[in-house]
Amino acid sequence: VQAGQLTAPNLAKLPAVFISHGAPTLAIEQSATTSALARIGQNLPKPRAVVIMSAHWQSAKLEISSNPRPKTWHDFSGFAPELYELQYPAA
Repeated sequence: VQAGQLTAPNLAKLPAVFISHGAPTLAIEQSATTSALARIGQNLPKPRAVVIMSAHWQSAKLEISSNPRPKTWHDFSGFAPELYELQYPAA
């Protein structure tokens, strides 16, 4: 698939996309980065599932969660209060 052809009818499978979470402030600011992230969401079809790998979780062994409604993690400190109020109830 060539650039510009990433539309639902042209894809048997969605492309693998790596998106770093960036700073927590991305959730409340408008920037070139937030605009680019919004375009990704508008230009790709809705996936059936998303795999997320986090370096912010520590355990003695590999752990996998398939929770259908995981809680929003606020694993940061020292930021604006509105960031701690944000919830993302992803299905």
